[in-house]
Amino acid sequence: MRNTPQDGHEHNKQNDRFPRIVKFNSADIGNDDTGVPPLDGQSMSLAPRRGPIETVVFTFAMPQEAQRWVHALNLTPYESPRNPGMNEQYKSKIGAVNVVVSINQFNLKHGVAGVGTNNSVLNAFCAINEFKPSLLVNAGTAGGFGDSGGVIGDIYLTKGAVMYHDRHIKLGNYEEYGNGGHSCLSLRRLPKILSAKTGVFSTGNSLNYKSSDMRRIIDSDALVKDMEAAAFAEIAEQFNVPFIGIKSISDLVDGNKPTPDQFQDNFGLATRNLHGALTKFVRFLANGRRLEDL
Repeated sequence: MRNTPQDGHEHNKQNDRFPRIVKFNSADIGNDDTGVPPLDGQSMSLAPRRGPIETVVFTFAMPQEAQRWVHALNLTPYESPRNPGMNEQYKSKIGAVNVVVSINQFNLKHGVAGVGTNNSVLNAFCAINEFKPSLLVNAGTAGGFGDSGGVIGDIYLTKGAVMYHDRHIKLGNYEEYGNGGHSCLSLRRLPKILSAKTGVFSTGNSLNYKSSDMRRIIDSDALVKDMEAAAFAEIAEQFNVPFIGIKSISDLVDGNKPTPDQFQDNFGLATRNLHGALTKFVRFLANGRRLEDL
């Protein structure tokens, strides 16, 4: 049981749609060694998908979390004919896999990135319908917990369920609905390949938190606190798309400095580590993989 910090402190199937632009050469990609819920109308029971991983959509909340990695992979800008101007998107074929990046819609009114669950739901819905991915990955930065072994720059992958901590609906089954508990892909090899830790992710729409939010985080044994993962996981689950979250720790929820200061101080390190892990992930997928290989 971790100690509770002070309240408020926190912190496609047609391959011709994907031009074959490959930044990695064969030496780069190498041979490193680096299922999910069908909606049956009744129980939403889990069943693994089969077949090769053809298309992976990597979603981000902030352009700043994605842009250097997008440029390093030389991904091609993509304008959706279905949803023009909705999300900033890029795509290319890298080895055996179609790589798509889809970034939450930028908020023009306030001039800020579209962080949080609302824009994440919209991004997930549009990306899944546009690209029909084999796998949806939510990548970005997040808060961790020092007293649970979290360190700035650590890479975490989702394990177990993806929760919400700020949807308090004490009304019969709505309470469980509010808690989330959305499925993520079970990972056997990927944590070792990426040198990543694993844990429960908990999502809320505030940078800081209330004491009731922290009680939810503690009760779920969450090791990562973010603002988007559960929303992406929820939509992926509804569309029977396997989901993985991967986050780099930019701040410690139980740290001594205010979260905004930690985030600004550590964002560079966190995103560099995130891009390194994502590059390893794409190199692994480029050799041709199946979900069970992860």
